[in-house]
Amino acid sequence: MPSTSSAPATGGDADVARRPLRALDAMVVAGVAAKLRAMLAQDGHVIEVPLSPWAYTDHGLHFSGRTDGEQDATLAEFSILMNQIPTGRRWGWLDKARLWDAYGWVLHSQKADDNLPEEDRMRYEQAHARLYTTAPDGGPQHTLLYETYIRTWRAYRSAKTQYEQAASREKLSNDPEALQRWQKGEGRRLAAARDEARRVWEGEGRKEEVERLQDTVRTLGNMLPSAVWKRFGDRFDPRQPDHWRRGLNEERYAPTYYWPSTALDTPWQRIRLPRNVLKKLASGERDGGLPDDVETALDPSITAVTFDYYVAKISRPWFDEPMAMFGSRAWRFTGVKRDKKLSDGSRPPQGECPGYVEQVVLARDIRVVRKAEHFSSLALDRAADTRTHLGPLEFTSARDIRRRLALPRGEHAAGACEPEPLAGTADAAGDMPGVPEKLSTERDPDCDLPVISSGESPIRFRGGFRFDRGEPCEPKDADVRWDQSDPWKWRLVRCEPAGLRYVGPADFDAIGPTDLHDWSYDTEFIPGGPSGSAENRLQSGNCFAVRTRSGHHAKVQVTASGANLVIRWVTYGPVNIAKSDPNVVFLVAADCRLLPLSPNPDHSFKWPQ
Repeated sequence: MPSTSSAPATGGDADVARRPLRALDAMVVAGVAAKLRAMLAQDGHVIEVPLSPWAYTDHGLHFSGRTDGEQDATLAEFSILMNQIPTGRRWGWLDKARLWDAYGWVLHSQKADDNLPEEDRMRYEQAHARLYTTAPDGGPQHTLLYETYIRTWRAYRSAKTQYEQAASREKLSNDPEALQRWQKGEGRRLAAARDEARRVWEGEGRKEEVERLQDTVRTLGNMLPSAVWKRFGDRFDPRQPDHWRRGLNEERYAPTYYWPSTALDTPWQRIRLPRNVLKKLASGERDGGLPDDVETALDPSITAVTFDYYVAKISRPWFDEPMAMFGSRAWRFTGVKRDKKLSDGSRPPQGECPGYVEQVVLARDIRVVRKAEHFSSLALDRAADTRTHLGPLEFTSARDIRRRLALPRGEHAAGACEPEPLAGTADAAGDMPGVPEKLSTERDPDCDLPVISSGESPIRFRGGFRFDRGEPCEPKDADVRWDQSDPWKWRLVRCEPAGLRYVGPADFDAIGPTDLHDWSYDTEFIPGGPSGSAENRLQSGNCFAVRTRSGHHAKVQVTASGANLVIRWVTYGPVNIAKSDPNVVFLVAADCRLLPLSPNPDHSFKWPQ
């Protein structure tokens, strides 16, 4: 992680060295990783988080339909990345070997002799024909029955995952009232959607029928390896040059996609991790394999991190059921490869291919929320120590990505019609990605601003009030003054350069800081008493808003109106929100399925001598 100091951190907030704004705090990345692991945890899987940046443009990741040079280059790199073999560790993500290498080893390994009676062979062929047919290119493809099963199963899995992830998010909030509201509201709705998706899977998807056919194909196929392996080879054989595609740099790859293909065009879920949750989540990551040279103190300026995320399934048309091959007991390595192990079956597993990427976590609209008073003091030292590069969430731009892909001139014209990045994003801040050009109290729909002052107090007869300090004061120092110079026309008057806005009867608690930032403040005064006046807009329960002399924002509610105007208020301070390029999608984690012991040949089978 870039840092201006190579001295190890001691772990406390006060010990954090000042660092460049372009890199995210190590504890932020650790906290995000822990959150994803908590949401996606399941037996036989490991969530691996990369220490190298993988970011692509939204345009480049659209692989469907007619594609241009940028999309082709992105597909090639994405395919190579998603087929690198996981290490089986939590950090570092993928190894140099690739899944198609392991596939080739097994495809050309020694197979057991066929040992299936004719009657069972017929059962196998009939079951296989119910699930697979021949595609126009000669390869296998799913039948309508199997395709419907897969579609409804994926819908159920998606609904189940949404419920579980939302439940995990609420449990981590440490707010019993929020959890209770969730259980009665969103939780009940998501549970109903999950149950309905399962009903459709069991009915329209013909779950029991298809799973009986799958079991028949799997069980009998173990005793008919010649037919099974022939189908694998017909679909993809690494030894056949025409089974590969080649990228712009002539590196070969087998096309690999994410599912659903419409993922980028659908609403994503949003995660907000406030500071206390980040620290709680990240505290366990040091024991989880976080590299030793990563500083573990959380930058004191960071108050929250938010991002949109989507968990997409990896789709390999050339190898759609890895466990059908790797889990089969009808093959083994021989000769010099006799002792080769894809996986030794331990946890974490060791071997040449301990697992494979089954899902990828995509993220976009990443926002790092910092207190402005800390943010303004951070150093922008470019001569930073880069011993560990926490790149997955480091802000980059669409322009950077296109340069990295080394696209020929004219191959990414689509970028010309993309919107300009918002202020505070990478391209808007020169060569310091993620650094806004100036401090601002910028609107973010998910981020609470820090509270400067709050409470209840009277504004005295002909007195003033300043909301930054939350105290009555002389009118010359005030944001507003309670003017009763005319005994029949009392009014609340703004004091230059402060601003004032009348809101009226409203739910005080429902007025958020983002509302305050959106409003204009051009009201000169708000008519008040005396009591019973038809023009009185400062009756108990009515609200107004104030932009203070220093530019902060306050929401105010009248609790009693008379000679003294009694109010309750909350004044919010400024934050700085550094945002990722809106055209960029990040690959922040891989959900990797771990292999059991493989190979695990069944010695009761008949093997070639």
